[in-house]
Amino acid sequence: MSRETFVVLCAAAAAMCGCQSSKVKISGRIVGTEPRNIYLEEVTPLRQTIVDSTVLAADGSYLFRLRDIAASPSLYNVVYDNERIPLLVEGGDRVTVNSAGSVVRNYTVEGNEESSLLREFNLAYVEGAEKLNDIAAAYARNGQSEEELKRLAKAYSDEYLRIKRAQLAFIVEHKASIAAVYALSQ
Repeated sequence: MSRETFVVLCAAAAAMCGCQSSKVKISGRIVGTEPRNIYLEEVTPLRQTIVDSTVLAADGSYLFRLRDIAASPSLYNVVYDNERIPLLVEGGDRVTVNSAGSVVRNYTVEGNEESSLLREFNLAYVEGAEKLNDIAAAYARNGQSEEELKRLAKAYSDEYLRIKRAQLAFIVEHKASIAAVYALSQ
């Protein structure tokens, strides 16, 4: 290899390494609700910290810009009306999160594959948790017959096991993804 070719290759490699951005842009729209504050929360093993906030525009749009974000994925939550949308973002990401109506039950994520996988997991998890809450509320009502209480207890147990099986299936199916670690922690 000639000296000129070597110098050109080294310069190209340095330029490619220097292109790695440490900036992140998270934007989107939340429609079907009145304009309010929306927060971005960084999640670490020991705590959740709000790192940015803004007010939704009249059309429901918002934008967060972060700097000095690591090249490895980090967990963040978009928080609106006490509901959290988990995102795994890394330096250079341009993520779009849109929602209509219920934020957690009806949202889309574009621009990051790991965050899209988190959405897939989160929707099933939230749906299952809501079913468990409904069954528990029915069980807590007064005036239930012994037979009805047994039926509700079995329904709760069956739903809990279904949720756990779905979580394990997600983890096995996506074992090479960071989203599987998030699913494991739930």
